[in-house]
Amino acid sequence: MKMLANVARRSIHEAHGSAAIEFALVVPVLLLLVVGAMEIGMIIYTHSAAGFATRDVARRIATNRLVVALAPSTVKDQLPAWVRQDTTVTVDQSTPSNIFTNQITVKASFPAAKATPTNVLNALYGSSTIEVQGTIQQEPAL
Repeated sequence: MKMLANVARRSIHEAHGSAAIEFALVVPVLLLLVVGAMEIGMIIYTHSAAGFATRDVARRIATNRLVVALAPSTVKDQLPAWVRQDTTVTVDQSTPSNIFTNQITVKASFPAAKATPTNVLNALYGSSTIEVQGTIQQEPAL
């Protein structure tokens, strides 16, 4: 009976140590999952903001409320601060001389690594580029 009590006491003490080891192994994985989820959320937010900005600027150009020369700065002003410097904006027009068939396309592209300020999952998306565009038919002036 005494031997059984000693075995029970030893297993209780060993259980405390194993809980600490399990905690030390699980916490880094959980932290990576939480921070990774936040980073993916920021990338999706940046992509969404770029899509909104390109459509908005294309609409302003199409309705003659913005000149093409101001398009890059206007798009960048609507993006999150962490991606503004690394964003390239281009404006294409299909037939600028004919407002009835002219389509304005505003494109924004930036490195995926710059789409988030944290870069925890940088190894997954590496050197890939995110591109967003908005295309709108030009409207005749009233």
